[in-house]
Amino acid sequence: MDDKRVQSNTMIRWKTLTREQKISVSLLGLFGLMTLGFSLIKINASINDPFTIKKGEFLQAKQIIDDLNPDQRLLEESKRRDTDGDGLSDYDEEKLYGTSPYMRDTDGDGLPDNVELATGEDPLCMQGRICDSPVLDLTLVATSSQFLLPDVSGFSGDQLYAEFQRGANASKQQIKDASGSTSTDLEAGLVRDPIAIRKVLQDSGKIDQAVLDGITDEELLQLYDQAVVENAKSQAQDSNGGTAGNSDLLDQTNN
Repeated sequence: MDDKRVQSNTMIRWKTLTREQKISVSLLGLFGLMTLGFSLIKINASINDPFTIKKGEFLQAKQIIDDLNPDQRLLEESKRRDTDGDGLSDYDEEKLYGTSPYMRDTDGDGLPDNVELATGEDPLCMQGRICDSPVLDLTLVATSSQFLLPDVSGFSGDQLYAEFQRGANASKQQIKDASGSTSTDLEAGLVRDPIAIRKVLQDSGKIDQAVLDGITDEELLQLYDQAVVENAKSQAQDSNGGTAGNSDLLDQTNN
């Protein structure tokens, strides 16, 4: 009953309006609908724009792909594809390492191929076995998208030298402090990862947890790099018949 009364009152008011007023009301309603529509379109565009590729860019990329011969196209695709999801491209696994692009763990010892390569192990030889080391074809390095060498852009001198020493120490000699009993052993092949370094220091039991918690990841990596460099310098001087005072990673952290 109330709805009918409201509708009736609206009709009466509409009829009392002049022609100009009716036109104005109609235009206002139309503009309101248009504004709402444009707002919805703009919101939709702002959501989709980041995922939209410009036509020119798409055509340019398509042309580059079309210009490749079938064999070259398959080769380029293999450099971007990681079938087994182990972090190594199919190209690198087939051409560089000789591992299977379809198996995360080629030798079946429980460790993914990329982990074994990062730690200096042979991904083609199960742990505990003695295997012949495969010969790496260095002529393929220039054409590979991923290689054993890490990205050292932005590294400081100590960081770069430390990375070199970790790669050069294939025998996995341990980093030791030569001056005191508070030192701990860090494997030269240890991944440069603050989490892994913290675990080694925690397991050693030679540094207070409170002190370790107060060190940032960046500071910990700097101390680790310094320890690697000092160890390398000490070994070099010892081999020449000299002696050197090796900086102690744990002394620096405790300070």
